[in-house]
Amino acid sequence: MDYKILTYPDKELKKVSSAVDKIDDSILELIDSMGRIMLKNNGIGLAAPQIGIKKRIIIVDERAIGANSNIIAMVNPKIVSYESFYEEHDEGCLSVPGFYGKVNDRRRYIKVQYLDLKEQVQEVEFDNFLSVVIQHEIDHLNGILFVDRINFVEKLRFKKFLKENK
Repeated sequence: MDYKILTYPDKELKKVSSAVDKIDDSILELIDSMGRIMLKNNGIGLAAPQIGIKKRIIIVDERAIGANSNIIAMVNPKIVSYESFYEEHDEGCLSVPGFYGKVNDRRRYIKVQYLDLKEQVQEVEFDNFLSVVIQHEIDHLNGILFVDRINFVEKLRFKKFLKENK
């Protein structure tokens, strides 16, 4: 199937995704397509809603932490615990091309429970920047964009960016 990345202010990006009941061939094909789209667009993470699929599926690439490219697919991911805050940092998004804004409410350490591609429950701890990427992608499943998390000054900068890039 031919998917395209939805971009702000597409209202579909604000919708909450539904859980995946079964990991079948169509889900595996979707995840494969997501990986190709993410890599083609130089992304380090992608959520199914970003391509118009309202399913709780995310992928992240370990390139985010300087490792070799290794895509991790998570079905129905949820954060089950977290600790401490990550330092304020610039975040960007394939659905908000060209804009980077400061986010300061991401957690440094998270434990995520999800189904792997064999429908096995995994519970994995992530830290630092990979933790941030996963939180960003899980936000997409809940209709939240990183620009919803930026402070007032950054929101003014974002409005200016939108005006200049119409």
